[in-house]
Amino acid sequence: MESREVPGLVARRLAVQALERLEREGAYLSLALRALLARRHASPAQAAAATALATGVVRWRSRLDYALGRVSRRPRDSVDPTLWQILRVAAYEIGFSRETPAPVAVDLAVRQARDLGGGPAAFANAVLRALVREADGGLPAPSDGPLDARLAVTHSHPRWLVRRWLDRWGATTTEAILRADNEPLPLSVRVNPLRATPERLGEVWRARGVRAHPTPLVPGGLWLEGGGGAVESLPGFEEGWFTPQSEAAMLAGHVAGARAGERIADLCAAPGGKTTHLAESSGDAARIVAIDAHAARLGLVRRNARRLGLRSIRTVLGDATRVPLAPGRFDLVLLDAPCTALGTLARHPDVRWRRRLEDVEAMARLQRELLEAAVDLLRPGGRLIYSVCSFEAEETVEHVRRLSADARLERVPIPPPQAPAGLDCAQPETAEGLILLPHRCRTDGFFVVRFDRSRVTRPAGGRAAGHEK
Repeated sequence: MESREVPGLVARRLAVQALERLEREGAYLSLALRALLARRHASPAQAAAATALATGVVRWRSRLDYALGRVSRRPRDSVDPTLWQILRVAAYEIGFSRETPAPVAVDLAVRQARDLGGGPAAFANAVLRALVREADGGLPAPSDGPLDARLAVTHSHPRWLVRRWLDRWGATTTEAILRADNEPLPLSVRVNPLRATPERLGEVWRARGVRAHPTPLVPGGLWLEGGGGAVESLPGFEEGWFTPQSEAAMLAGHVAGARAGERIADLCAAPGGKTTHLAESSGDAARIVAIDAHAARLGLVRRNARRLGLRSIRTVLGDATRVPLAPGRFDLVLLDAPCTALGTLARHPDVRWRRRLEDVEAMARLQRELLEAAVDLLRPGGRLIYSVCSFEAEETVEHVRRLSADARLERVPIPPPQAPAGLDCAQPETAEGLILLPHRCRTDGFFVVRFDRSRVTRPAGGRAAGHEK
C-alpha cells in the first residue's frame, strides 16, 4: 500500500480522519484521536505526528481557511469536505510547521487527494502550490476591516469571543491572550507527597532521559520539558507518585489548604484531580466526600484514589445542585464548577469552536445553583473555594459580587502566586477574586476565590448582628 511506502502518509490520513469526525459528528479532538490511533495500531511516531497535525489545524482553523480561500478559485462549500481537510493539514504545515518542507507537504496532500480522484488531486496541487508562493514569510492575514474580525482570523478565534475580550480587556491584553492561546502548554504533574517528592521524581525521570523542573507558581508540581511521551508510561505513574494536572488547576487545591480531621465536600469531583489533591494535602487524614452526577466518571475518582494509595475519599453519586448531604456540617467545600473552559484554549483548541455566546450564561446559571448548594453545606467558620478554568465575567466576578452580598459569607483574600522574577502572573487580587490570564502565566486561564461562612450573622450593611445558631 502507498501508505506503507511513503513516510508520513499514515499520520496525515489519521489527522484528516480525526478532523472529519470533529466536523461531522462533533467529536472531541482528544477522543477522536485516541479511538483512531488505537484502531489503526499507530506507532508512537505516527501517533505523535497525527496528534500534532490535527491539533495544529484545529488551533489555526480560521487562519488556514482564510489563506486557502485567497488562492482557491472555488468557494469552500463546493469543495469535497475530505479534500478541504487534506488542504487544511497541508496549509498548516506550510504556514506553521517547521518539521516538514513545503514541497513535501504538498506532495503528501496530493497523494491523499488521489484517493478522491484525478480532479481533486490536480485541484490540491494547484491550490497548495499557489499557497506556497503566497505564504512566503507566513500565511496571509487580513490587513483591513473591523479590529475584532481581523484579530479573529489572524489568531484563529471565534469573532464573538474576540469582541467580548476587546470590550473587557482592551486591544493590547486581548491580543496577548489570543497569542498565548496558540502556544502549546507544557505538561505538568502534581507530585503525591505521601509517596514521593518533586526532587526524587525528577531524579528518576532524568535517569530515563526525561527532563523536568518545578512548577513556578504552585509548590509540589513539575513541568516536563518536551512532553515526555504518554504520561501513563512515565516512571512513578502506576506507583502513585504523581497525577497529571495543569498548574492552574493545582491552585484550587493549594488555596483550599485541606487539613487532617476536616470534613470536606468536593462537588462535581470527577475525574478526581482536585479531590485527590485535597486528600494528599490533609495527609490522607480528612473525611472527604466526592460528589458527581455521572457514575462512570465517579469511577475515575475511585480509580485515581486507589492508584495514589488514598483511603480518605468516599464517593457519592448525585446531583450537586440538590446534594444528598446534611447541611451545615462541612469545614471545607470545594466547587470546581462546570464551566465554558474558555481559559483552556491553548490546551484544548477545539473548545474555542464548540462554545457559543449562549453557553456562557447557561453555565453561569448552573454555577449559581451549585454555589447555593455549596454555601448551605458549610458549617459556621467553614470555607468555600470556588474555581473555574474560565475568566468570563458571568462565571467569575459576577458570582463573587452576588456572594459578597450574602450575610452568611465573608470573602478572604488569596495571596497572588509567587511568580518567578520578571513574570507578572496574576491579576492583582481584588474584591472579586484571583484571575490567572494565559499570557502572563504560561498556564491555563483560571479563576479562584475563597469565602468563609461567618460565625456570626451579618446584616446586609456589614456589622455583626449576633451569633449564628
